[in-house]
Amino acid sequence: MMKSEKMESTALLNKCILLIEDECMIQQIIVEFLQEEGFHVVSLSNGQEALNYLGSQTLYPSLILLDLMMPVMNGRVFRREQLQNTRLAEIPVVFMTAGRITQEDLDTLVPQAVIKKPIDLDHFLETVNRFCS
Repeated sequence: MMKSEKMESTALLNKCILLIEDECMIQQIIVEFLQEEGFHVVSLSNGQEALNYLGSQTLYPSLILLDLMMPVMNGRVFRREQLQNTRLAEIPVVFMTAGRITQEDLDTLVPQAVIKKPIDLDHFLETVNRFCS
């Protein structure tokens, strides 16, 4: 492979989204909606699964959609771990939650956006498209 064709290990895959959501029904709806819009979606059920998945990849999704309330490893813990890893820290993250987001969450976890549940699909798609063009 020629040097100019070689992709760096921190390259982002355009139109590829990592969805981290533990609620099966929400996960299924979001995956189907995004696939209909032309996105490739990898969906996982908790932060630990997501860290394991990302650790095994050389190309990363262009966006992470992150639920905050999950078993095993919740979204806040996942985001802290992600930010400590220089290769993963550059992947944009959008929080998805029905819960309360504090100013401390915004200051320390620095999501690129927050989407409240129940999700408004028009706003959701607009947000996703900002990061996956």
